[in-house]
Amino acid sequence: MGVGMNVTQLCDLVWGQERSSVVFNQWLQPLQFSPSEPTALIQHLGGPCSVLAPLQAYVIKHLLFPRNQPCPTVEQFSEISSRFAADFELQKRTLIEVLTQLLEKVTLKSGTYSVITSKLGLSTQNVAQVDDEMFNAFHSSLLNVQCSSKDELQSVLNDNLPAFLCPGGVLLLLYSLIFTRGISQIKSDIGIIEADNPLIDPVHGHGAVCITTLCITGAAYTNLFDGDKSLDGLPLKGVGERPEVGYLSILEHYRYLQVGSYMKQPLAPLWVLASETHLTLLFALDKSLAYNSCDQVETAREEFKKLDADCCGFIDSSKLPSLLQSLQLPHDDSSVQTHTQSLDPEQLGIITLASFLQHFYPGSTDGDSTVVTDIPVYHYNGLTLAEGSRGYSKGMGVLGLSPVELTPELANDEKLNLIVATKWPTLQITWDHIPSVD
Repeated sequence: MGVGMNVTQLCDLVWGQERSSVVFNQWLQPLQFSPSEPTALIQHLGGPCSVLAPLQAYVIKHLLFPRNQPCPTVEQFSEISSRFAADFELQKRTLIEVLTQLLEKVTLKSGTYSVITSKLGLSTQNVAQVDDEMFNAFHSSLLNVQCSSKDELQSVLNDNLPAFLCPGGVLLLLYSLIFTRGISQIKSDIGIIEADNPLIDPVHGHGAVCITTLCITGAAYTNLFDGDKSLDGLPLKGVGERPEVGYLSILEHYRYLQVGSYMKQPLAPLWVLASETHLTLLFALDKSLAYNSCDQVETAREEFKKLDADCCGFIDSSKLPSLLQSLQLPHDDSSVQTHTQSLDPEQLGIITLASFLQHFYPGSTDGDSTVVTDIPVYHYNGLTLAEGSRGYSKGMGVLGLSPVELTPELANDEKLNLIVATKWPTLQITWDHIPSVD
């Protein structure tokens, strides 16, 4: 059912008082897959990466990492991409499923959703010259379709998907997320410090980090550390649990912010990468890479030792669920069974510290080997796709013991190395062509 909406409050929250037609034009982008890389979304202009990069992550997660399934091989990924390219209905179903997942994340009341659509029917021709009149016309055309169940939500998304595939589709998604969560709750998520800043920068069009965290976690966090903190009595909200998709930032390398272990250790091996001005995506065909992080290895040792009261270097396999839960690793019955088979292949009823660390944190010194090689890694940049790039950058990772030597030059590959090193100081990737994080 279509209902009224407070467009003024929406525009104040997203655009602020200083509204630029140039910046609005940057965000009038459709949800559009690339013909050269079928599973990748195109970004035509700077700005909307704060929505498109996490959306891309969930597209990849949906296609490559379904629940409780092993990672695909490089060959299987190629087959998935070929099927995706040839099947427009599959592309539609994937988008509908991913948009549903994002809206389910942000809703405060399960089964209550808002799908924002437009009656304007924009095309690439009539957005060639965007002005204040176009801004007003677009927002006057918005319609809030409310849904009371997941089935109804998917039906409404299916009916209105053409609007998301036209110019303005990125904004329709952002607005749907905002109204599903609620403007007042978005403001509460953001907190007092950032409350007066619009979600979209009025000068350059960059999306605030809280847009990205809204897409990734379901809440518009402005801080990326774990849990809540207090600064001189001022409460600061952080990330509350491990998300399905992670986040790494070059600003952590410069010590301007802290990215917590939750964001560094997501449930799936996908990370949104933040340079100073752009968001891209790194993903791997190896789920263990999601768990591996130097600061996490020591925590894993300590939690293991708590269950190893006699300091024997092993624990009873029945204690694995408790250990996984304490480390916030997947601990459902299916995951426990799968990990137990790998960790105790001879069914002795014990799990050693060495095998546990090597399984979940490849390259740790307590493992049977010191280097993990041949980790298939991919990098996505929606802007380079729009420029006619060959598609994803493809690489092969080596996770060793010695930190990768970083140089002060800020070439594209070096910027990427700086970001990656905030989680894996020992990960070295050899690329088929140098990725750009800008």
